[in-house]
Amino acid sequence: MGLCRQQTDTSVQDPKGSRSTQQSRSRNVDWCPPLLLNLTLALQHVLVQCSLLVLMVGMLQWRLQWKETERAQHLASLLFSSAFSTLLHTCLGSCLPLVQAPSLEFLVPALVLLSSQTGEYLRQGVRRTVGGSIERLRRVMPRAVQRESGPLVLAPVLCVLGFSIYREAALLCSDHWGFAALAVFLMVIQSQHLRSFHFPRPPCFAHTGVWRPLLSARATAAGVVAALASSCSSMAVYCLSSRFLDAPRPPPHACNRGLLSEGLGTLTSALLGSPLGVASSAANACTLELSQCGSRRTVQLTAILGLVLGLSPKLTAIISSAPLVIYGAILCVTYTVATATGVTYFQHGHMDSGRNIFNIGFTMFMTLVLPRWFRLQPDALSTGKTSADVFLLSVLTSPMFLIFLMAFLLDNTVSGSLSERGLARVEGEGGRPVLVLADGRQDHREKESLYEPPYLVRRLLALPYLRRVPFCAFRTPERQEVVTPTQEMTTLLTV
Repeated sequence: MGLCRQQTDTSVQDPKGSRSTQQSRSRNVDWCPPLLLNLTLALQHVLVQCSLLVLMVGMLQWRLQWKETERAQHLASLLFSSAFSTLLHTCLGSCLPLVQAPSLEFLVPALVLLSSQTGEYLRQGVRRTVGGSIERLRRVMPRAVQRESGPLVLAPVLCVLGFSIYREAALLCSDHWGFAALAVFLMVIQSQHLRSFHFPRPPCFAHTGVWRPLLSARATAAGVVAALASSCSSMAVYCLSSRFLDAPRPPPHACNRGLLSEGLGTLTSALLGSPLGVASSAANACTLELSQCGSRRTVQLTAILGLVLGLSPKLTAIISSAPLVIYGAILCVTYTVATATGVTYFQHGHMDSGRNIFNIGFTMFMTLVLPRWFRLQPDALSTGKTSADVFLLSVLTSPMFLIFLMAFLLDNTVSGSLSERGLARVEGEGGRPVLVLADGRQDHREKESLYEPPYLVRRLLALPYLRRVPFCAFRTPERQEVVTPTQEMTTLLTV
């Protein structure tokens, strides 16, 4: 996994010399690695992506009693839709080098929905859970919450993002703890200790089902929760990847485009008969830090490989045939990076403040307690209306949505100074004061260009008919140059 771990005499003598230049180049999203290295890094992303695919499909297979052929078909369709969404995200979305994959935030509402269904409806009902209202919901969140989301919101969100999958990772590793420990050991050695290295008839698509819209109240309720939870998770992954790339926090217009592209990818997944939607993969985002390579070309090559593999269940089976302990080890290593990155945000707030100690402890503890309790007591919520029960149970068992909601509300309602919250007030567009993270990254404005979409997309969004809602939220704000008039100098009149 390591790319830039080499320590030479030059780098020791000049820490900011050749090593920092090499690392800065590898973190550049526009850098194109050599062909063989690019292919190796892309295959690494595919393997990490498949670890999530195998986990999600395996849990649904156990619940829906799929046959092995059905499992292979769903794996292929999910890989294809994830690859398609990855291409959309890197070209039209936030333009960050993020791989898309099935998200745990889609699985929780789907399992809640399945627990309220019976018979044949149980086997087919989950397919349209996520297709109905995601695209509409994902366009309104970022601009409304990003201004007030400081380090003390991001820190617990990223920590819980890393902890959210520990049970599933342990379940995969329990197949053989010896092999799992060996795989974790090898990945740690390769990513942290090894020196850098350098590398000098089409299959037919197996459509998994005929599209049928399912717009029941229960499915809509589960889809709304899945949309909200996955949006919270994706926005956390955007901040996570921007930190790895040493870039400023993604602006609202980039987040809006990113969530829209994920919504379109989820609709594509539903049309192909896939049981789950897609979102930005936290595991693949953490791989950017482990591999020390943030090239957008690598992620796009990953998407191309995913499209090819997703055309045939047999090709997908080759990738997904690795032992489960390997996938469990991958999740154990990658998600630890998300947790550790969340911890680093605590340094920007005043951690001796009683306000912050309570907010952080309360939000993280309750996020672990509530989903656990409601999974053990699913009948505790009984409003008399099944759709309302599905909605409330999905919300209360979704860790990402709970942590984001509680951290955001407490940080913005409990009184505290800006320095306590890890925020700073700077002068924004038009001289208006705006709040930014107090981590110094607001000075990296020259790197905001990585969030700009391609030229043709910018021209398309500039059309008069697309300048209104909701497309106005996808455009880069126009920057007006302020001309300062030259003041007369009194020295000109002196002799």
